[in-house]
Amino acid sequence: MVNLVASDLDDLLSKIDGDTVDVVSGKQVLHTKNAKTEEISIGFADQILEIIA
Repeated sequence: MVNLVASDLDDLLSKIDGDTVDVVSGKQVLHTKNAKTEEISIGFADQILEIIA
């Protein structure tokens, strides 16, 4: 089931801002509209796992 479609990460973060999610400690509101993001490269071992998975 698809709840929404986003053109990129920034669009996704904007669209889910204010949504409520259930976690172990209860309901939490997402505050993502102006969230800072950082791209992290995966390591060599993870690249291998990605290929064989």
